[in-house]
Amino acid sequence: MIITRLELDDFDKLCKLLSRYKAEIHEDMPSDADFENLKNAMRRKCITFFGAKAEGKLVGCCSLVKCYSTFCFSDMAVFEDFYILPERRHTGIANRLVDFAVKSEPLGSVIVGASKCDEEMYRALGFTERLGSMLALIP
Repeated sequence: MIITRLELDDFDKLCKLLSRYKAEIHEDMPSDADFENLKNAMRRKCITFFGAKAEGKLVGCCSLVKCYSTFCFSDMAVFEDFYILPERRHTGIANRLVDFAVKSEPLGSVIVGASKCDEEMYRALGFTERLGSMLALIP
């Protein structure tokens, strides 16, 4: 198992994995335009993906979106796109992937928007500090 930062060379594999993730959580499938926007965001370094690879296949991923926060007066990141193929779960990949991503750059904090059903999983992965409640405004 290799845990690594994903590059644009990995983009096609990443798109396939993200499509499986969206299908599993019953969200709309990303369009070609959505994937092109994602590729451009990766080029501009607005989002960084990390992956778990086994036998040349991408079996898990997560992303960090970095910004500056006055909560910690340093860089922080939003943790997103966390997905492990069902047949690879409960093998330690999740812990290794999260650990690698979080240690990839110096960050004052990493936050995740967790639904109630995922809260226990994220706590087990180290997200233990409660910071109120995240809400989204979607214009």
